[in-house]
Amino acid sequence: MDTMLRQALRKHRELRNQFENCLLGEDGDRWEAEARKFLAKRPCWSNLQVGGQVTEPRLIIDCDADPFLPAGWRVEEHRQGGQLEWTKSLINLYLADGQKNGQWLGGHELRAVLKNQPVLNANMLDFLLKYPQLIPEEWKNGAVFFWGTIYRDSAVGLYVRCLYWGGGRWFWSWYPLGVDWDASRPAAVRAS
Repeated sequence: MDTMLRQALRKHRELRNQFENCLLGEDGDRWEAEARKFLAKRPCWSNLQVGGQVTEPRLIIDCDADPFLPAGWRVEEHRQGGQLEWTKSLINLYLADGQKNGQWLGGHELRAVLKNQPVLNANMLDFLLKYPQLIPEEWKNGAVFFWGTIYRDSAVGLYVRCLYWGGGRWFWSWYPLGVDWDASRPAAVRAS
């Protein structure tokens, strides 16, 4: 047997033995199920055992951190939002009166209206792209905008990033403030 192969097998023997003991142990079925997820490159061990109960892990979004900065852009405004723990009821979608009933509202006017709303910033958008399974199914009908971070580029002006569904997956895009906004472009706000 090749010396390198023998060394590699010896090196991982302890790990293999530990894994086999877990498979043969009391929670063997759970270990096997999670190992199969791992081998399929799917998230595994997504539930944690706490005091005999299975609970979801806590997911914290740092809405105080500097946001992602696309090439050639700079941050015009970034409203910090603290450390938020993810829950299904964390986000509401908000439409200003001027966006409802077939109406359109200018982007700069909408920005002024949203000054008094608890809008979420681009850090939340990027968190949701990292965990797309958390995004509500009904959001697939349009784009959701994260007005807590406003960007500027040198060519056109101000932008707000959004989350949208296309081609069977979630993406981020942007929309300029210099155009009109309708009901298909709600703002993501923190639920009260």
